[in-house]
Amino acid sequence: MTCNMSQAMHSLEVLARIQNKTVTEVMEPHKEVLQDMIPPKKHLLRHQPANAQIGIMDGNTFCTTLEPRLFTIGESLRIYAHFPTFSGINM
Repeated sequence: MTCNMSQAMHSLEVLARIQNKTVTEVMEPHKEVLQDMIPPKKHLLRHQPANAQIGIMDGNTFCTTLEPRLFTIGESLRIYAHFPTFSGINM
């Protein structure tokens, strides 16, 4: 995780704490924009530069792991064919 991402996540946590809300509730007004960007619906992930791909995947992970979740992404969507999976790799 990058320093910028850590700082952004911390800032969201501080905003949520100050407002007596969850991070999900703080981000809720921006949900529609995020759903369009993570993953990108207008531009395929593979057409993005590598650093943008990493940022998009990090954003995807962040938004789908919030408790409560901001949104759930259906893995059956065709766009997810472009996301790497590690199901067959023993780590």
